[in-house]
Amino acid sequence: MPEYADIIGQIIEGFGAQFPRIQIDRMDQIHNDPRLQIMLDNGYVSIDVGSKEYIFARETYARKNRLLK
Repeated sequence: MPEYADIIGQIIEGFGAQFPRIQIDRMDQIHNDPRLQIMLDNGYVSIDVGSKEYIFARETYARKNRLLK
């Protein structure tokens, strides 16, 4: 899980200090930032986003960093 957390943490940091909490805002930012798109593509290759482990790691990170509404 630390490997997944590192990858997800890098992606979230790629969004900047004001992480967009609204999905459409995140999609706009991804569309306008090729560097962020590359990080996401690399993450999708490295992580099985449908696995229980990934979902748990993502939710834990989001909760710890107060990213959930």
